[in-house]
Amino acid sequence: MANFLLSDSNVTASPAQWANALQHVSFTVRGMYCQACAKSVKTKLMNLSGVWKASVSYETSQVEVAYDADTVTVEQLEKAIQDAGYQAQKM
Repeated sequence: MANFLLSDSNVTASPAQWANALQHVSFTVRGMYCQACAKSVKTKLMNLSGVWKASVSYETSQVEVAYDADTVTVEQLEKAIQDAGYQAQKM
């Protein structure tokens, strides 16, 4: 019975389906001056349920996030960046 439930193709989505469901957003982030700053922002974002990937660059002051819009909002992403101590503006 367990094998049947785990292997049921109607329950799981393919990687392509997940990729199509993901949204992408970019932010300009002010105040990041080092790798530790970028790591702090990335950690805050990755701790949010629904965030699949966060790319953070202190050199360009930019953050790119791939996320599930059914689970997390752009406003929550922006707040996570602010909670890390930085100013974020959606691009």
